[in-house]
Amino acid sequence: MARETEIKLTLSPSSFPEVRRWLIDIGAESQGVRRLENIYFDTDQSDLNRQHVALRIRKAGDRYIQTLKSKGQARNGVHERNEWEWFVAGATLDLAVLQEAGVEGLPLGEGALQPVFANHFERDAWRIVTVSGEVECALDHGLIEAQGRQRPLAEVEFELKGGEPHTLLDLARRLADTVPVFLNTVSKAEQGYFLAGLHHPEVPAPTGDEILGGWLDALGAFWLAGEKEALLASWGWLNQLRSHAVACGCDALWVAVCASHFRMLATSKPDSKTLLDDPSVGQLALALASAG
Repeated sequence: MARETEIKLTLSPSSFPEVRRWLIDIGAESQGVRRLENIYFDTDQSDLNRQHVALRIRKAGDRYIQTLKSKGQARNGVHERNEWEWFVAGATLDLAVLQEAGVEGLPLGEGALQPVFANHFERDAWRIVTVSGEVECALDHGLIEAQGRQRPLAEVEFELKGGEPHTLLDLARRLADTVPVFLNTVSKAEQGYFLAGLHHPEVPAPTGDEILGGWLDALGAFWLAGEKEALLASWGWLNQLRSHAVACGCDALWVAVCASHFRMLATSKPDSKTLLDDPSVGQLALALASAG
């Protein structure tokens, strides 16, 4: 078992060339491009999804890797969770090795777990070494497929390989100053379940102590489903973030994001793709996350 610590940023596919130039400029080392094909499994009742557990088999070259990820926790856009990986013979689940994980509630009966959705993408991996840590940066570009439908996939992931967790936020902020990015709390698995009609994002009401987390979750729900209800909730959380923005010296960014939200709310059917075009959204989220 390993502990995975990462930040995931969503961006426009057209920004990838600029991201690669940024990686070269900061001295990152290219690790090559791989084609990854993933199949996710669950029960007919989506029992794993309800437990926030992801189970997949990944084909990378001529190897098959079975991966189980537990629910874990997320704070300020940084995700931490347990992860188990096993090399397996092919695209069929190996139930015996799943028992080794010891995760309670796994439905391990014969035939209980079936393919639900798939994603296919190219991963352009880079190694970044700074004074505070070592990070793998992965540029993922491809498609999510379920029930005969498709959804584009365009993400940059920073995964901590060693050192201090703040290294992830430091790098993400530097990238956000170069291209518009969106600090996304929606996982690849949640996107697949949504496309398969088995998941709808929860929209957190704008009340509670975790204000930044509430805003990010509401933004993620709007990005995934494109519903005005989620954007309204995001607006509510955003207004509560004003004092935090002033305290960390990013009140101008807060004003810019408020204006962007207002413009989207003024339309009859707001387009969630706007989040990928406005650099202030990602810059504000990452500045607030870095402030703690």
